[in-house]
Amino acid sequence: MKRKNRIGLIGISLVTAFLLIAVSAPWERLPHATLASPARAQEASPSPAALPTAPTASPETSPTPEVSPSPTPTPTPEVSPTPTPEPSPTPEVSPSPTPSPSPTPEISPSPEETPTLEASPSPTPTPEEIPTPETSDAPLAPLLPLAEQSYTDTAMGYQLGIIKDYKQVRVAGVTLFESPDGNLAYTVTARPRATDNELQDAALTQVAIEAFARGEGFVAGQFESAFGGVKIPWTASVTQGQNSQPLSGLILSRQFTGKVLVLLVSATEVKMGELESIFETLAETLQPID
Repeated sequence: MKRKNRIGLIGISLVTAFLLIAVSAPWERLPHATLASPARAQEASPSPAALPTAPTASPETSPTPEVSPSPTPTPTPEVSPTPTPEPSPTPEVSPSPTPSPSPTPEISPSPEETPTLEASPSPTPTPEEIPTPETSDAPLAPLLPLAEQSYTDTAMGYQLGIIKDYKQVRVAGVTLFESPDGNLAYTVTARPRATDNELQDAALTQVAIEAFARGEGFVAGQFESAFGGVKIPWTASVTQGQNSQPLSGLILSRQFTGKVLVLLVSATEVKMGELESIFETLAETLQPID
């Protein structure tokens, strides 16, 4: 029994010591065969009629017997016109057989095209902003049972749940809650604000760092949005005599009217696996009071 109490006291003292230090800072036509027509024979022009010869006058020595008149010259028969030889008939040109056209293959009707719907002009797309992923407050770790009564601190103006079987301890004017074995503890501190201008996540993180920066070896990790504020992992250490005890934990920094409430959960090395459960259980219970 004495040994158990001794372990409990050591656990409490470790956390207490830390808090005391900390809380205080896109087609061609075929040619016709044409025969040349024979030339027409020229008609023979009739020979000119013979002109009568005038009788030569004889001297009147003796009467010249009556000269019978020269017979009338027989007229030159008319030259009958050379008959125009009939042109030999043009041999009939047998028409070249018209080549029978090769049958045109029937074209099977093409299937009817489905009418294309006219696309209505779409407006020029405006690049969309990449939405910020919403943080889910659904618990990732099992929640722990709470005591029937919550803790209310009127001086700092907050209300917080108490994990069942945890005991309340007051150290240097600061209230903290500790596990029965002394390896887990949590507390809340308040930081007043002169204005209610909304603080960004980085600013909320800074408030938390300033609250616990004076803790021994305190180092804050990368923050993320959670439970209406920011969740910040951290590490530190507690030295007792010749021994140094590593600590780790989680912080919730959340803004309310007139103030920022900072919840800190810490654990020794043997209880680090329980941090998420404790943090998510308590984050839902942290509320301000007037």
